[in-house]
Amino acid sequence: MNKNRLAMVGAATAAALGVGFALMSPAGAVSLSSYSTPTTVQLGSTAVLDARGAVVTVPVSVTCGAGEYAYLNVSLSQRVNGGDAATGNWSENLTCTGETQHFDVAVMASSNAFKNGEAYGRANLYWGGVVDEHTINIVK
Repeated sequence: MNKNRLAMVGAATAAALGVGFALMSPAGAVSLSSYSTPTTVQLGSTAVLDARGAVVTVPVSVTCGAGEYAYLNVSLSQRVNGGDAATGNWSENLTCTGETQHFDVAVMASSNAFKNGEAYGRANLYWGGVVDEHTINIVK
């Protein structure tokens, strides 16, 4: 057997042994990725109206891996004055702690003023691509 063919057989054997050892790992073995913190975002169910409808304070909870950076966007939309809409957005870069972080986000109206009642809210955490969206009750 020449040297090149011997090297190829040795490399193939090493690769096969590596796969075999990986397959024989115990079922409880944990990969590095399973140590990461789950990424979550949760939009509160009640928000607080302020400044005569110019701003709504919305509670949001975020969890992501310690030391990571995430971009959080919160938006609100509410039907007002018959068929008009009050809308607003808030966005910010966050530094993740690995623990659940709680924020009171000030969403400013960009068109019509918000009012008491139902609105539709959406929280989008761009690290991990998680979204929570649902109806929110706006109260004074």
